[in-house]
Amino acid sequence: MSISRRFQAEVDAERWQTAQLDNKTVYPRFVEAFGRPIDRQHSPRLIRLLNRVMRDAADPVWNGKEVFQRPRPYQRYQLTRRCGSSPIPAPDPAPRGGSSYPSGHSVYGWATALLLAEVAPDRAAAVLERGRDYALSRVVCGYHFPSDTEAARAIAAAVLTRLHGDPAFHADLKAAQAEHGAPAVPVPKAARKPVEAQAD
Repeated sequence: MSISRRFQAEVDAERWQTAQLDNKTVYPRFVEAFGRPIDRQHSPRLIRLLNRVMRDAADPVWNGKEVFQRPRPYQRYQLTRRCGSSPIPAPDPAPRGGSSYPSGHSVYGWATALLLAEVAPDRAAAVLERGRDYALSRVVCGYHFPSDTEAARAIAAAVLTRLHGDPAFHADLKAAQAEHGAPAVPVPKAARKPVEAQAD
């Protein structure tokens, strides 16, 4: 709770603006780190692959929210500001349910970062750092606690790990890599190492 309060209230104007922009979109927020446009005109194969990952990530996100029913920060305490919302809502006197855990935005952001890092390994460090920052925006915005975004890392990594066992996914990944100009990655053997949730 204290970490949530600190990040939500104490960031400077520039970081607050970043959080508000992150609140609105996913793919365009990774363009600078990726180094190329991410849209249907310039990278249709990449968009197809990203959309497939987003669809596969949706079920574990919403199933988790349904199971845990965790109240969001703005239900627990009075925010000083919240992305995309005015006036600021009053906290619930006795919050009993919510959709804070896990963070959906953070799952989509982390999944995007992990995939872009595979498509463009030379940009991996910048892309994964953007993924971290994108997840932090959910805390800054007042929509999530830090543990909500940590759970999102695990979900995104699990989704990508499972997809790596699908030949159709590998075909699409190779196509996206070729579109980007990166060398193709060979299909891994059955006993493969799981995709890491973090770059650390």
